[in-house]
Amino acid sequence: MSRSWKKLSSPPPSYLLCWWLCFFLSPWNSITQNSATLVPSEVRALNSLFEKWDVQTVGILWNISGEPCSGSAIDDTPLNASKLSIKCECGNENNTTQLEDSNLSVKCCGYENNTCHITQLRIDSLSKTGEIPEEITTFKYLNTLHLDWNFFTGPLPAFIGNLSQLTKLSIFGNAFSGSIPKELGNLKHLTFLSFGINNFSGTLPPELGNLVKLEQLFFNSAGVSGEIPSTFANLRNMRIMWASDSAFSGKIPDFIGNWTKLTDLRFQGNSFEGPIPSSFSQLTSLNSLRISDIYNVRSSLNFIKNLKNLTVLVLRNALINGTIPSDIGEFQNLQILDLSFNNLKGQLPSALFNMSSLTHLLIHSSNILFGFVMDAALLVPLERLDFLETIVFLETFQYKRVINFRLFANFSIHCGGRDMSGTVDGILYEADDTTLGPAKFYLSDIQKWAISNAGLFLDRKDPLYSVNTTAQITGFNVTPELFQTARMSPGSLRYYGLGLENGRYTIIMQFAEIGFDDRSSQTWKSLGRRVFDIYIQGHLELKDFDISREAGGVLRAVVKNFNVTVTENYLDVHLFWAGKGTSFIPDFGYYGPLISTIRAVSDFHPSGLPLAVARGKSRTWLIVGIAVPVGILFLVLAFAVFYMSRKTVKDDEELFELGTRTNTVTYAELRAATEDFNSSNKLGEGGYGPVYKGTLSDGRAVAVKQLSVASPQGKSQFITEIDTITAVQHRNLVKLYGCCIEGSRRILVYEYLENKSVDQALFEYAMRGHLTEKADVFSFGVVALEILSGRPNSDNSLDCEKIYLLEWAWTLREKKQSLGLVDPRLTEFDEDEATRVIGVALLCTQASPMMRPAMSRVVGMLTGDIELDTSGISKPSYLTDWNFKDTTMSFLEEEDSTPLTKSMESNSNDKIQHGTTTSSSPGVDISPSPVNVTEAMFSDIIKDGRRVYALDKTGVIPEEITAFKYLAFLKLDQNYFTGPLPAFIGNLSALQLLSISINAFSGTIPKELGNLKDLNMLAFGSNNFSGTLPPELGNLLKLEQIYMDSAGVGGEIPSTFSNLRNMQIMWASDNPFTGKIPDFIGNWTKLTTLRFQGNSFGGPIPYSFSQLASLNSLRISDIYDVSSSLNFINNLKNLTDLVLRNALINGSIPSDIGEYQSLQILDLSFNNLKGELPNALFNMSSLANLYLGNNSLSGNLPRQKSDTLQTIDLSYNYLSGSFPSWVSSISELYVYSFIMHANFSIKCGGPEMKASNGITYEADNSSLGPAMFYLSSTEKWGISNVGFFADRQAPQYFENTLTQVTGTDLTPELFQTARMSPGSLRYYGLGLENGSYTITLQFAEIGFEDRSSQTWKSLGRRVFDIYIQGRRRLKDFDISKEAGGVNRVTERKFNVTVTENYLDIHLFWAGKGTCCIPSQGYYGPLISTVRAAPDFTPTVSGLPPTIVKGRKNRTGLVVGIAVPVGILGFMLGTLSDGRVVAVKQLSVASHQGKNQFITEIDTISAVQHRNLVKLFGCCIEGNRRILVYEYLENKSVDQALFAITYDPCRGYLAPEYAMRGHLTEKADVFSFGVVALEILSGRPNSDNSLDSEKIFLLEWAWTLHERKQTVGLVDPRLTEFDEDEATRMIGVALLCTQASPMMRPAMSRVVGMLAGDIGIDTSDVSKPSYLTDWNFKDVTRSFLEEEDPTPSATSKDSKSHDNIQHGNPTSSSPAVDISPSPVNVTETMFSDIIKDGR
Repeated sequence: MSRSWKKLSSPPPSYLLCWWLCFFLSPWNSITQNSATLVPSEVRALNSLFEKWDVQTVGILWNISGEPCSGSAIDDTPLNASKLSIKCECGNENNTTQLEDSNLSVKCCGYENNTCHITQLRIDSLSKTGEIPEEITTFKYLNTLHLDWNFFTGPLPAFIGNLSQLTKLSIFGNAFSGSIPKELGNLKHLTFLSFGINNFSGTLPPELGNLVKLEQLFFNSAGVSGEIPSTFANLRNMRIMWASDSAFSGKIPDFIGNWTKLTDLRFQGNSFEGPIPSSFSQLTSLNSLRISDIYNVRSSLNFIKNLKNLTVLVLRNALINGTIPSDIGEFQNLQILDLSFNNLKGQLPSALFNMSSLTHLLIHSSNILFGFVMDAALLVPLERLDFLETIVFLETFQYKRVINFRLFANFSIHCGGRDMSGTVDGILYEADDTTLGPAKFYLSDIQKWAISNAGLFLDRKDPLYSVNTTAQITGFNVTPELFQTARMSPGSLRYYGLGLENGRYTIIMQFAEIGFDDRSSQTWKSLGRRVFDIYIQGHLELKDFDISREAGGVLRAVVKNFNVTVTENYLDVHLFWAGKGTSFIPDFGYYGPLISTIRAVSDFHPSGLPLAVARGKSRTWLIVGIAVPVGILFLVLAFAVFYMSRKTVKDDEELFELGTRTNTVTYAELRAATEDFNSSNKLGEGGYGPVYKGTLSDGRAVAVKQLSVASPQGKSQFITEIDTITAVQHRNLVKLYGCCIEGSRRILVYEYLENKSVDQALFEYAMRGHLTEKADVFSFGVVALEILSGRPNSDNSLDCEKIYLLEWAWTLREKKQSLGLVDPRLTEFDEDEATRVIGVALLCTQASPMMRPAMSRVVGMLTGDIELDTSGISKPSYLTDWNFKDTTMSFLEEEDSTPLTKSMESNSNDKIQHGTTTSSSPGVDISPSPVNVTEAMFSDIIKDGRRVYALDKTGVIPEEITAFKYLAFLKLDQNYFTGPLPAFIGNLSALQLLSISINAFSGTIPKELGNLKDLNMLAFGSNNFSGTLPPELGNLLKLEQIYMDSAGVGGEIPSTFSNLRNMQIMWASDNPFTGKIPDFIGNWTKLTTLRFQGNSFGGPIPYSFSQLASLNSLRISDIYDVSSSLNFINNLKNLTDLVLRNALINGSIPSDIGEYQSLQILDLSFNNLKGELPNALFNMSSLANLYLGNNSLSGNLPRQKSDTLQTIDLSYNYLSGSFPSWVSSISELYVYSFIMHANFSIKCGGPEMKASNGITYEADNSSLGPAMFYLSSTEKWGISNVGFFADRQAPQYFENTLTQVTGTDLTPELFQTARMSPGSLRYYGLGLENGSYTITLQFAEIGFEDRSSQTWKSLGRRVFDIYIQGRRRLKDFDISKEAGGVNRVTERKFNVTVTENYLDIHLFWAGKGTCCIPSQGYYGPLISTVRAAPDFTPTVSGLPPTIVKGRKNRTGLVVGIAVPVGILGFMLGTLSDGRVVAVKQLSVASHQGKNQFITEIDTISAVQHRNLVKLFGCCIEGNRRILVYEYLENKSVDQALFAITYDPCRGYLAPEYAMRGHLTEKADVFSFGVVALEILSGRPNSDNSLDSEKIFLLEWAWTLHERKQTVGLVDPRLTEFDEDEATRMIGVALLCTQASPMMRPAMSRVVGMLAGDIGIDTSDVSKPSYLTDWNFKDVTRSFLEEEDPTPSATSKDSKSHDNIQHGNPTSSSPAVDISPSPVNVTETMFSDIIKDGR
C-alpha cells in the first residue's frame, strides 16, 4: 500500500498532520521511543521540496501519524526496505543506519532541546523531475545529499555552496545543465563528489581545488571540457577519480602522480594528448587504471614498473609503444590486461602466461609482437585470449580456409538475430545469432561473411553481446522486426565480407537505439548516449556516431550508406568503441557499438566466376584476425603441425636449399621492421607481390618484397631472383640482404636505395590513382614499345640508363637515335614504320591524358591514314621528376606515396597565395620514412618544405614530423586532418610557413606555436578549433600573414598581438571574437589587407586605423553597440576595396571621396549614413562596384558617370531629382487593373515544377546579378538580389546538383536547384489579400559534400539570417545543421499577418560561415522553395487582370531594393480643384521622419525656384503627418533607383542582358545595330544637348521610321550619299535592335543584307517594347520599409483611407520620392485626392 506525501507544516495546528505522517512512515512504537521533533523550518522545507518533486510514499515504514523523525526514520530498519524512507538521529540515540540501500530517504540528527535536524537526504532511481529549489539551504546540518538517477534539470544552483556541512554530494545520472558552479569550492568538508552523466558544459572551476579533503570524484560523461585546473594539484587525499567521456584537452596533469593514495583512475574517451605522465610510477596504491584514446604523443610502459598492486590495467588505443616489460609476471594481482590498439613491439613475454590471477588478456590489433609459447599448459588459467595477429603461433589458425567457394557480390546480415526477410525490400537477411563472447569469431554457414568481437564489458555482470526489444521500431521504408534484435560489442565489432568479387560496392548499415528509454519519458534510463566510430577497409567513415541522435530518438531506424572499393576479395567493416558515451545506463558496464543489419551490394554486374586460385589448389586463405578460445588451442597447434608436414617435398627441398645460399630473416623481425607491413610503408606492387620499406633491428633500411600466395609466377621468380642476385654483385643492382621462408611465406629482403630504383611507378594512373579513358592508351604505348624493342618495360639486367624502357626511348629520341630502340635481333625492318610506331608510342605515353590521342586516331596514325605530328610533345614530367634524391614517403595516408609533379625548390620568401582553391593537380610531398637519415642529410632532403595539398587526406599529424628539423615550409591545406594541432609542431623551429587551413582540426591552438620565431606566414582558418588565441602567438615578431577566418576561435584578441608590427595580411572573419577591435592594429603600418566580418566585435572602429596608409583592402562588417564615422579613412588613399557593411557607420560620406583613385569596390550598405550623395563617387576612374543601399543619403544623381562604374545600389535612401541619361534600367513596377492574390509558390533558382502535393511552383530562373530585380510573369511576386561574391570568378547566383535529395515527401527535383545570394536576397509577395498567412521556406544544402565523405569540400558552413516583414525570425541559420546533413531537406514555417497587401522575405548574410569552400568566394543565403498560403478563406476572385481600354488605371508599386526617396513614400492624387498632386505620408514610427517633416516645410516654404517642386500644403490631424506636392510628369521627383545597370559604353547592351542578365548569342547583333546607326547618323546613341525627342538615337530612329522619314537620320554633314544604301543600313539596324533576340537576324544574314545579297524585309518589325515602355507617366515609391505602408488603387468614391484597395505590380523599377510641402488637407479631401489609387 502506498500513499501520497501529505503536506507538513509547523506546530501547533499542523503538528497532528506531521505526526500522522511520521506514524505512516515508521512502526507505531517509534512515537514512544523518541520525543524529539524536527524543527518547524525544516518540516516546511521538506514539505515544499517533496511537493515540488512530486515525491510520494512507498510502503508504510515511516510513522506518518505524527513526527517525521520517528519509526523507521530512527531505528535500525534498513533503508532498502522501502523506496521512501526517512532516517533521523534524535536525542542521544546512536543510529548508524546507512543511506546507500534506499531509493528515497531522509536522515535526521538530534540536538539540544529535543530537536532534530535532517543530516542526510537521498532520492535515488525515482526519475523525479524539476530543479533544485532554494529551500534545500534550510537544511544547514545536511552532510549527505544523494539525488542520483533521476531527471532533475536546470543548472546546479550556486546556493548548494551554502550547505557548508556537506561531506557527500552526489547528483549522478540527471539532466542538469549549465556550468559547474564555482561555489562548490566552499564545501571544505566534502570527501565525496559525484556529478557524472549530466548535460553540463564549460570547464571545471578552479575553485574545486579548494576541496582538500576530497577522496572520491566522479564526473564521467558530465559534459565538461577544457583542461583540468592546476588547482587540482591540492587534492592529495584523492582515492578514486572517474573522468571518462568528457572532452578534456591538453595533457593528463603530471600532478596526479602526487596523489599517492589513488586506487582507481579512469580517463577513457577524452581528448588528452600523450604522453601518460611518468609521475604515475609513484601511484603504488593503484588497483585499477583505465586510460584510452590518447592523441599525438606516445608513451612507453615504463611508468607501470612500480604499480604491482594493479588488478585492472586498461591502456587501450593509448599510443603505447616500446615493449611489454619483461617483469610483467610480477604483477600477481593482475586480472585484466588490455593493451590492444597500440604500437607495442618486441618479444611477447612468456611470463604473461604464468600469472595465476590473469583471466583476460587483450593485446591485439596494431601491436607487432612476436615469440612462441612452447608450453601450452601455461595457457590454462586464461579464460580468453585475444591476440588478433600479434604472435606467431596463432598465425596458423588466423587463416580461415574456404574450400572451392565461388565469388560473391553481396551479403545481407540480420545482426544479433535470426534469418528474416525484409518486408520492404524482400531481401533475406542471414541469421547472426551465434553466442559471442569477449574474444570470439564466427563464420557464416555459406561462408559469405564472418563476424568477430573483441572486448570486455567491464563492471558488468552477466554481459550479453546482443540486445533485443519487443517495442515497435519506426522509420521510413524499413522492416520494424529487423530492428528488434541487434548485435552489441564492448569494444571492437567486425564484420567481414569473404570472397567478394573485386569492384565498387555500396555498404548499407541500419541502426536503431533499443537500449535506452525515450527522452520524452524523462526517466534516468533515457539519459544514455551510445557513441562509437565506424571504419570500412580501415578508413574512418564516421566518428562519434550516435544512433539516437542521428535517428532523432530511440526506437527509430536510421540508415547509413557507404561506397567502398573491394580490391582483394574481402571487406572489413569495423565498429569501434573509443571510450565515449555513457557506460552506466541502463546498467553498469553498458556501452559500445550496436548494429541491426548490414548489407553489401555491388555497384557493378557480377560475373559469377569462381575466385582465381593458385594452380592445383582450390582454396584461398584470408586473414580475419580473430581471437581463439583456449579450449581449441591444442587442436589448432596440432593442425598446424599436421598441415606443415603435408607440404610438398619438392617445394620444401627447393626452397630450404635457398637458406644455405643467403641469410634468412624471421617473419617476426620483418613484421617489426615494416610496422606489421603497414600500408604507409608500401613502396609499390607488381605481379610478384607488394614491396614495403622497413628498418631492421640493426638500423639497416630495407625493401621487403612479399610473395603473393596466389602467384605461381612469383614462386618461380622467387627462386630465380635469389639465385641471380646472390651470384651477381654490381653497383647498379640492388643488394639482397636475405630472405624469409616460414610456412607459406616467401619474402625477399633488399637494401633500400635512396634513388628509388625499386619503387618507381610507371603510369600516371599509378601516381595519381586517376583512371581516365586515356589510361588504356598509355598502356598501349608501353606495349607498342615492348613489341618494337623485344624487351620488357623494365629490365634490371641492363645498363642503368636502359633499365626503364620509356626513359631509354626518350634518351634515344633526344639524341636523335630513336631507331636504336628497335630489337637488335631484327636484321631487316621498315625504318619508316618503326619511326611511326615510336612516335605514336611517345604520344600515347604523354603525362597529361589530354595530350594522348584517342584510340581511333592511334589506329589511323599507325596505318598511315592520319598524319603523325610529334613536334609538340615533350619528355613527360613523370620521367623528369624521378630525378630527385629524397628518402621520404607519405606519413599521412595508407599507401599514397605520390611523387611531386612540380619542383618544391621555391624559396621560403616566395609569395604564397592563401586560400585559393583550384582544380589543378595537387602536389603531394612525401614525408618521413624509417630510414636512418642523419641530420646533415635533411637540408638536401627537405629543401624549403613539403606540402600535402587538396588531397582529402585524413588522420592526425604524427610526431615523426619533428624529425624534419630543417623544415621551413609545411602546407597541409584542403584535407580532412583531425584531432588537435599537436604541441610538438612548436619544435619545428625552422618553420617559416605553416598552413593547415580547411581541415577538421579541433581543440585549442597550442601555445607552443609561439616558439616558431622565424614564422612569417601562419594559416589555420576553416577548422574546428575552440577556445581563445594563445597570447604566445604575440612572440611571432616576424609574422607577416595570418589567416584564421572560420577557425572556431573566440574571445578577445590578445594584447600581445600588439608586437606583430610586421603584419601585412590578416583574415579573421567568421570567428566569435568579442570586445573591441584592438586599437593597437593601427600601429601595424605595413598592413595591406584586414578582414573582420561576421565577428562579435563592439564598435567603434578604432580611429588609429587612420595610420594604416598602406591598406589596400579593408573589410569590416556586423559591428555591435557603438557607431563609427568614416573619419578614420581620411588617410587610406591606397584602398582598392572598402567594405564597411552593417557596421554602424554614421555621419556622411567624406567630400574628398573622389581622391581615392585606386578604389574599385565600395560597400557602405546597411548603415546610418546621411547627407548629400557626393557627385565625385560617380567620376572615380577605378570604381566599378558601389553599394550604398539602406542608408539615409539624400541629393541628386549626377548628370555624368564614369564608364568604369558597372554596378550601383542606392536603394532605401532619400534621393531626389530626375534620372540622368546614363540610367538604362530601373525597377519600377506597373500593374494595370491588377487583381488580388492569396497565395504564391516559387521554385527558387529553377524552372516551373509541379510537386507531388499537386502544387505548381512558379519558375524563378531569371539570371540575377550583383544588383538586380525580377518580377514574375504572374505578377504575384518579385525577387531582388544585392551583393557581390568577393574574391570569386564567374559568380553564379543559383546552385544546382544532380544528387538525389532526401528528407522530404515532396518531389526531390524541387531541391536540385536553389537561388543563392552573396548578401541580401529578398522575395516579395505582391497584391496579397490582407490576413494571416503561413510562409513555408524549404532548404537543402547542395553546395557542399557530405561530412561522412571526410573531404575538405565537406567542411563548408553556410550561415545566414531570415527576416520576414522586417523582423528577424532566425539568426545564424545553418541549412545542413538543421537538416542533419547535406542533400537533405529542412523546412521552416512562419506565421505572418499581411496588412498592406505585400510580403517581404529577406535572407541576409551577416558575414558568418565559410567563404572558400568549395571554391573561393562561396557563401551567402541559399533557398529551394518559397510558398505563402492563407490561413483564411480568400475572397479574391483569382481571375486574370483586366485592362480598361483608354484609361490609365495603374498603380506604381516599388519592390526590390527600391529607393524610398522620401520618408514613407508617395501616392498620386487629384485635388477637388483638379490639381494633380503627390501625397507624401509620414510613418508614425519614424522619428527621423518627424524631424524631416518640420525641416522640409520650413525649407520649401521659404524658397521658391523653378527647379524646386512646389509644396501645396500639409495635413496635421492626430498622429498623421502628410505633405502635398505638385505632381511633375517629367519624373523629376518620382523615380527610384533600385539597381542601375548599364554598359560602360551606355546603350549598346541588348535589353535581355541589361534588364535580366541574359547574355544570348544575339546580344552582339543588338550592339552592332546601335553602332550602325551611330556611324550613319554621325552622333552617339544618346545626346542630352539635343531636343527631347532626339536624345536617344534608337527612339529618334523609330520616330523617323514611323513618319516614313528614315533618311532624315543620316548625318547632315554628308552632302552626298546613296539613299538606297542608307535605307538598307537603317533597316538592318532596326532589325538588329528588336526587343526579342529571336527577331534579330544572325550575323551572317546581317552581312548578307548589307552587301545586298539578301533582301531586307522590315514589314514585320515593330517598335521595341523597351522604347514604348519608357513612355510611362507614373509616380511610384518604395513600400518595403516597415514604416512605409503604401495604399493603392481605390474607386473615386472611396469614403476614407480605410477603403483603399491595394494594388498589384508589374514592370521592373523602383521609385524616387519627392520632397514634402505644407497644405492643410482634411481627411474628407482624400477621396477626391486618391481617385483610382496611388
